[in-house]
Amino acid sequence: MKYAVSSGSLKVEARSKVHDTTTVWSKIAGSVDADPEAIDQARATFTVDMTVFDAGDWLKNKKLRSDFDLDKHPTATFELRAVKDVVRTGD
Repeated sequence: MKYAVSSGSLKVEARSKVHDTTTVWSKIAGSVDADPEAIDQARATFTVDMTVFDAGDWLKNKKLRSDFDLDKHPTATFELRAVKDVVRTGD
């Protein structure tokens, strides 16, 4: 079965000795190909628009925009290539 991902969010919590930062990216798209009877063969691809995020305040946002070099890297792509150790608990 194929599914389209058209909304969602990605939350990243980064910790350091100076301060912790929680950043949320809110523009995600992708696709999932999964069969409940063969979940070990599931595959998925997610694309995150790196330019649409909130780190909690304007200073953190400004710093992250600079650090990410968004002109060169406006998107990030994640691929699910393997699923293992899944235990079915119901129908």
